[in-house]
Amino acid sequence: MNDLDFSPVKDMHLILENSLFKYSKSEYVKTTLENTTLRFNKLKNYNDVYETEYNLLNVFERNGKEQSYSTKINRKIHKLIEEYLERIRVCCFSETYKNNLMWAHYADNHEGVCYCFSYNFYFYEIFRTKLRVGNVNYSKDVPQVKVFENQTTEEVLHYLIEDIILTKSMEWAYEEEIRFFKHRGRYIYKFNPNCLKAIIIGRKTDDKKIELIKKEIEKFNQKHNTDVLLYYTKKKPSKYELDISPDLGGRLSGDNTIRTLVDTYDNIDSPLLSDNL
Repeated sequence: MNDLDFSPVKDMHLILENSLFKYSKSEYVKTTLENTTLRFNKLKNYNDVYETEYNLLNVFERNGKEQSYSTKINRKIHKLIEEYLERIRVCCFSETYKNNLMWAHYADNHEGVCYCFSYNFYFYEIFRTKLRVGNVNYSKDVPQVKVFENQTTEEVLHYLIEDIILTKSMEWAYEEEIRFFKHRGRYIYKFNPNCLKAIIIGRKTDDKKIELIKKEIEKFNQKHNTDVLLYYTKKKPSKYELDISPDLGGRLSGDNTIRTLVDTYDNIDSPLLSDNL
């Protein structure tokens, strides 16, 4: 077997291909690792102004035709939905680790981190508590909640409400979001330490913060007998893309693109800039 099969780069790609990603500020690393916890939040506290938006369609049959409920009944159903949504607590993950906007918005403008959680095809393994989980659906239209007379129980209504929790505008599709959520949930939940496989360092994270993060990872690994690795973001040469490296030296490789091009042209017999151009 080739030695490269066990190289750090190969291991890194295997981890990244089988992980969900959680962006965060570097200042929270210590608390996150010491307590093995992640924070949940109310839907209305997130940055999408259309969070929890929906259209309610209540129908009943009269003489074989669908008709709308009265305004009074509509208000009652709206109240049930609003109260349910108010008690939902959500934790957001992504299926991508190298989106520039995600690093800018959720990882302190590239000075933060991105946690890599292995899910082994079963998302619920990440947390020690049983939670609902689903991929966010991106749509041009707000979700429609359709309630039928004598058919839609309150329990069924709760499942319909999941469409509200898991639907966002197409403008957010770049996030590739997966949501963990729970009704009457807490703001803090424990995660399974064995599911944390790596932490990716942001492009602008300074050396002092990196050293502190390294120490926290070492303590975490000793405490839980795990092997959490440290990766670094870097620029892809000549592209507006981020790449990941398992070593600090690789993080800087993309910064030398312009220098490399200049050196190359300096070695060409015919100058790049000429009076003949």
